[in-house]
Amino acid sequence: MDIKLKNSKYVEKIVFAAFILFCAVHTVYRYYGIGIINYTSDTAFSQNYNSSTLVTSTVIFLIIFALCGIILPILKKFDFGKNRKFNAPFELVCITGIICLIILTNAVPDIVENTASGIFAEDLSILYNLDVRVSAVAVFMLNVAAWCAGFFATYWGFACLRQVFDLGLLNYIKERTLIGSSFKTAFNAFTSNCDRLEEFLLGTDFTSRPFRKVIQAVSLNLAAVVCTGIGTLILTWFMNGGFTFYTVMYILFCIIYSAVIFTWALKFYTAVSNDYKKLIHTMDGVISGEYIQTNDDHGIFKVANEKLMHIGEGFNAAVKKEVESQRTKAELITNVSHDLKTPLTAIITYISLLEDASISEDERKKHIAVLKRKSNRLKILIEDLFEVSKASTGDITLDIKEVDIVSILKELRLEHEDRIKKSGIDFKWEFPEDRVVLKLDGQRTYRVFENLIVNIIKYGMRKTRAYIEVIKDNKSVKVCFINVSKQELNQAADMLTERFVRGDESRNTEGSGLGLAIAKSLTEIQNGKFKIIINKDLFTVELNFPIPETGGILAV
Repeated sequence: MDIKLKNSKYVEKIVFAAFILFCAVHTVYRYYGIGIINYTSDTAFSQNYNSSTLVTSTVIFLIIFALCGIILPILKKFDFGKNRKFNAPFELVCITGIICLIILTNAVPDIVENTASGIFAEDLSILYNLDVRVSAVAVFMLNVAAWCAGFFATYWGFACLRQVFDLGLLNYIKERTLIGSSFKTAFNAFTSNCDRLEEFLLGTDFTSRPFRKVIQAVSLNLAAVVCTGIGTLILTWFMNGGFTFYTVMYILFCIIYSAVIFTWALKFYTAVSNDYKKLIHTMDGVISGEYIQTNDDHGIFKVANEKLMHIGEGFNAAVKKEVESQRTKAELITNVSHDLKTPLTAIITYISLLEDASISEDERKKHIAVLKRKSNRLKILIEDLFEVSKASTGDITLDIKEVDIVSILKELRLEHEDRIKKSGIDFKWEFPEDRVVLKLDGQRTYRVFENLIVNIIKYGMRKTRAYIEVIKDNKSVKVCFINVSKQELNQAADMLTERFVRGDESRNTEGSGLGLAIAKSLTEIQNGKFKIIINKDLFTVELNFPIPETGGILAV
């Protein structure tokens, strides 16, 4: 059913188009068709057409199409006059109608006469070298097309105008005329901005200094423009003898121009004022310690806001660092107390046992050995703490000289050979064939490498491999210590270089927890970089020493 209805609409339009074509052919045939049929080589085109009959039939056709434009859209079963092309503005319809009327009253009689007399056909034949009868048919078709356009324009114009009955006169003026729609748009824009105007009038301080400056600048601009224009018009008056109308128009232009300048300047002032208030609000947040990063546009204060955001980020970072420092201090005190208390408690206990006169000589010797071992551990712990404290504050005198780091690693491999074998870890030493000489403190560098090797021995997993690599390029020398941890590493990499922090959080293993902290401080004090990388249980320490153009690390 829908398909049939849709097809019927096309049929209706085709029938209407055929009717327009029929009317156009009938009109042209009345003044030209007979001439084509009667044309011979010895005679011109027939001029036997009745002009009054032609005018009468043309007027009848125009009235028919005008009535079609008015009546057909009313019939609901016909889909005529309901498309957007029939919503043309009234002014466009009037202009089109006037043009068509001018053509009909002035140009059409000449066109009909020249067509009926065969002048157009002969000219076309000569111009394009065509057969006379072919050119006659071409002129006939052009006339038919022209009359089709005229009849359709009549139908279209009246179909557009008839909407005044559907919309009503007032709504038609508002929606179907350029003047009415422009007035409606302007009125809607005015009403929509009334609230903003009220907000501006109530919220603007007309006594403020910036507002007065804007008024002064606009007034001076208006005065300069008016004076210049009036001077020009006075000169024109002396030359031509009058200037009243031009003076009024120019003054009106100056007033409108100044109003535009005033609106722009006031808008700019308001935007700057709002941006300044946003900046002050952000600064107040920083001062009160409640800084919140914002992405609001601060206009000309954008750079200042970005700098302020960086200051806020710096404050946040400083606060975070201070909180972390306080937490680290608390943990340091706890860890130091634990690590010092353990050997000290043992020493006190064994001293009490030695005071017992009933113990045997062998027991006395065993107690003394334990005391010696615990006191040595306490001594090493205190020395390590003292050294890491000096290293972290930079209170160390370095003995900078040329040092072959490969020789240091080979020496450490030989010295700790027994401990390495007992650890059950397969150490892989990968060194360059050439010497790698840098300007370093040999003793401090030896301590850094030793701490890292001992760290692998203590905390590395048995029956795994550990790699000590020395990699050299044109800019730096990198020393890597890689091993698999026996304990699960749940701590952040930077936390492992804090004082008294161990991979074994239960603190049951041997060690002070200062090894990595000492290694990091001694590396950085020699202008090196100390980096820890944790990937699951794979623990890597990278030492990077830059090679300056002078050929080594500079002393601090």
